[in-house]
Amino acid sequence: MTNLYDRFERGKENLRKLWKRYAAPPGPKELGRSKTGGLPSRRLGAEPSEYTWDDWRAEVRERFPVRYFLDEVVGDWVRFQFYCADQFVYRVKCTVLPSHHYHLIDLRKADPDGFYTHGYLPPRDVLLWTAFHALERYIQEGPVDPATQHSEEELRTHAKDEKHAYDEAQILYAWWTKGRKAEAEEANRLFAAFKALPKNSPEGKAAWQAWREVYESSEWKRPVEMLTRLAKIQPWLWTLGLVNQRTYYASDVIFALSKHFCDRVTDPSNSMSLPRLPGEEKESISWNVFLPFLRCSPRS
Repeated sequence: MTNLYDRFERGKENLRKLWKRYAAPPGPKELGRSKTGGLPSRRLGAEPSEYTWDDWRAEVRERFPVRYFLDEVVGDWVRFQFYCADQFVYRVKCTVLPSHHYHLIDLRKADPDGFYTHGYLPPRDVLLWTAFHALERYIQEGPVDPATQHSEEELRTHAKDEKHAYDEAQILYAWWTKGRKAEAEEANRLFAAFKALPKNSPEGKAAWQAWREVYESSEWKRPVEMLTRLAKIQPWLWTLGLVNQRTYYASDVIFALSKHFCDRVTDPSNSMSLPRLPGEEKESISWNVFLPFLRCSPRS
């Protein structure tokens, strides 16, 4: 199935090259309108004096009407057919290949102790296991430490939340894989010490109280605390490691499970809002920040 999909992608790429060579109108670079082949878009805040994609379309429609028709009318239809075929093949892959079951969460893999194989689970366990299984997926996909991409000044300002979320994810993952087990072992040790003492003796009562406190913390208080902390960093739990394979984002799973919404700001001044932690100042960034990345497609 994978080889078939790879051949399908290669065939698509070859057809795209042939189409661009013989049917598509010349791009901005060929017309001498751009050095890189990219142009700004008026819908994304281009200056009135700038040559944009709208100007390019008007020029090629007038100078190359046949090739423009082939690319904009016939080409759009062909591209849509390829899109439908690609979606069909991808759906078959996600249905047939276990490595592409991104739409399923296997609770057997989510079990932190590895004992669960089948059967009923209380919703509290499903919620906890699945949320931290999503965190494990995030860690396995290889998130990039913001400290390697931002300066110290940026880490103190607009990248502060991103860095905090990255560090918090590492702490929570360490607790889920190691710290939680250490807490359970400590509770078991205290219970064994209690069992070795007379129950009604002062030492036995003290041992019982010590075990009870550790047990309640490891079984109830700490999971709730950690799950809450995980929900608070949900908006930042995404990676680019498997985007080409269209994997789900760990943040989406945690968002759906926890129902713990972080505020988002709607800025009417043509800007995109950034997620923030409750109580922090609202911050938004202009769409113009993304213009260098969006100037790569005539569909902008």
